[in-house]
Amino acid sequence: MKRILFIALTALLSLGVKAQTSLDAAAFKSALDKEQSELLVDVRQAWELKKEGQIPGAVNYDWLGDNFMKNFASVPKDRAIYVYCAVGGRSGEAAAALSKAGYKKVYNLSGGFAAWQKAGNALEKR
Repeated sequence: MKRILFIALTALLSLGVKAQTSLDAAAFKSALDKEQSELLVDVRQAWELKKEGQIPGAVNYDWLGDNFMKNFASVPKDRAIYVYCAVGGRSGEAAAALSKAGYKKVYNLSGGFAAWQKAGNALEKR
């Protein structure tokens, strides 16, 4: 019985451990302000950035593009990576893929660029 409980508890704990974290706009901005060597990634398509702008300092690695994961080939696995999209769906998928690939500090902007804008944070036009 103890062995079964131990196995069940271990399985539950492993499911609860995740290398990615979702942050609201205020926490995302605060983390970016404090972080020294983060990688800020906008995972939207280029036309979206051109139309709406982006968070200052972001690079564009299109989640729907063929080379998304290749863009991270030289990024150390322990570097903080902050991702966002329009409303949080694509960036959530991207964050999960990065975590699965072994990146240890992946942060997703909950609510995406829309939440960033609504909070009145700085924007950069392309």
